[in-house]
Amino acid sequence: MNQENTANPVTRPKHPLSSRQRRILEGLTAGPKTREQVDRLGKASNGPEQIRQLRELGFEIHCERYCKINNDGERCYPGIYTLDESSIPRAMEMLYPTLTG
Repeated sequence: MNQENTANPVTRPKHPLSSRQRRILEGLTAGPKTREQVDRLGKASNGPEQIRQLRELGFEIHCERYCKINNDGERCYPGIYTLDESSIPRAMEMLYPTLTG
């Protein structure tokens, strides 16, 4: 019996996202998020690491920093993460594969 390897090497795994990445990506599809919001979405204090991992998966995520005065009266520069429009279709495909085909 001759069996051929039918696996396609470019086929993405069905669920390559971790639960944290999934929650964060879903949040980013709804709009920009601060680092604190990303931490809450991911239910951990490592939002920037999760963003890095999502970027490694090919998602274009921008971080715009702005000047703010913190509770101690000092300047700080928090960031706001935004999922680039070009990454939204892929995000939707990975988050909701049954809806996108």
